[in-house]
Amino acid sequence: MNKQPQTKSPSLIETSLERTRREPVGEDPGFRDNATYHSNNPFKLPGGPSALIRLLAYAGCWAPALVLLFVVTPPFMPIFDKLKKADAMPQLTTSMVDFVRLNHDAFFLPLLGSMLAFFLLDAGVVALLRRSRRAHFMVSAWFNLVCCIGVAAALLVIFGLITPMFKMSNPV
Repeated sequence: MNKQPQTKSPSLIETSLERTRREPVGEDPGFRDNATYHSNNPFKLPGGPSALIRLLAYAGCWAPALVLLFVVTPPFMPIFDKLKKADAMPQLTTSMVDFVRLNHDAFFLPLLGSMLAFFLLDAGVVALLRRSRRAHFMVSAWFNLVCCIGVAAALLVIFGLITPMFKMSNPV
């Protein structure tokens, strides 16, 4: 009825060296004990680049597309308006111009909201991927995918800006 807490003898207490050598525990195949990932930095999580490195790389990969959209596109708005009235503007350019106008009219809140949603999504995906067996590979694959999409977005914006010029030119 009255259970006394049992104390371990000094020979049964784990030392820190034994704790770091322990095999993975838990029922899931990818579950690892925190002691397995022993490092000097207690805030560094296993697998893939850190949050700061991801943030800087995402900013570097997505900055060209955002600069093209919000710095280069607005001076050409009168040209795009004339093309839209003449019904000669491609759908990609129309969508791009509408997105730029929406952001300018709403004080860039749609852009900021989508960036916040992306960073929350990124944190959640990385947290889930770090639980897998191949955490480093999976997080690096996600990181590379997001960076490649940013570069592809810049190419898409360039294509959207150049396409109306082909419609404006007369065939020789």
